[in-house]
Amino acid sequence: VYKRQPLPQLHDVGAPGDSTTELIGKLWEAGETDFAMDWEPEDLSRRLRSRRRFRWTVIVIALAIAAGAWTGLQWLPTLAEDRAAARSTEYLGVLEALDGEVSGMRQSIAVVTDAAAERDAILLQVGAVSRFSDAAEDVNAAAAASLPQLPPLVPDDAIDALRPARERLSLVGMQAAAIAARTNGALTYRIIVDGMFAFPSLPVQVAGTEDIAPIGVALAESLVDTVSLAADLPDDAAFTAHRARMQVLITDLEPRQADYLDALRRDDFERATEFTEWLAAEIAALDAELGPALAEIASWSNDRLGELEREIADARVLASP
Repeated sequence: VYKRQPLPQLHDVGAPGDSTTELIGKLWEAGETDFAMDWEPEDLSRRLRSRRRFRWTVIVIALAIAAGAWTGLQWLPTLAEDRAAARSTEYLGVLEALDGEVSGMRQSIAVVTDAAAERDAILLQVGAVSRFSDAAEDVNAAAAASLPQLPPLVPDDAIDALRPARERLSLVGMQAAAIAARTNGALTYRIIVDGMFAFPSLPVQVAGTEDIAPIGVALAESLVDTVSLAADLPDDAAFTAHRARMQVLITDLEPRQADYLDALRRDDFERATEFTEWLAAEIAALDAELGPALAEIASWSNDRLGELEREIADARVLASP
């Protein structure tokens, strides 16, 4: 851009008496300028520059939005189906795992509810019962999980279709958990009871009075252990009669054992024998009382297992894509 210099005035170049020719020459010389030296470029207006950049930014953003919208149109229709399929696979997986533990659980119930089963055989069922319980917990966790979330405006028909399967899954989980809890309670009851009334050998006669004190100590310790174990017994209604008879025996033991020790001191064979026979008969009756309780639990558990298998089959149908 050329910067124009102010023109010279006559009084700046002329003097009185100069001729017209001389004045024109002096004016010409005074008005000369070096265009090459005085000219310098200037930047474009900021407003013009900013408008150009802004227009390009708008175009780029618009293209990006258009590309995103196109990608979304291609992807969103399958989003709900993909998430629903993943959740369906999860449902089927936990149902399959639980179903795989049903057979082992049925065998464990048979052993745990067998009144003649030995302690070691009962203890061997802990693993199977625990695996079944864990599988039930996994089913409950899957049922409790919220359904997949979708972005706004995405059709959720595929997600809504999971609701019946989820509801049935919840029923399966609760049913399985109830079976596991009751079986585990019966197993625990059997193991605890097996350790109760663990009395030493009870003679009806002793060689000398010095042998009586150790017998008295062993009887007292066994009774204390029995009372402590009784407090830890699971509270299942099926064992109500058994627990009641147990409490009666515990209550009667303290005075009767004192009478037994006195019979030993007095060398009263008949009284000592009466105590040992009474104790054996009471423990046998207590064991017999356990049978009906175990039979009730076995019947309940096997019925529930049959229902559970049907529920699992129905849940699989609902959960299948």
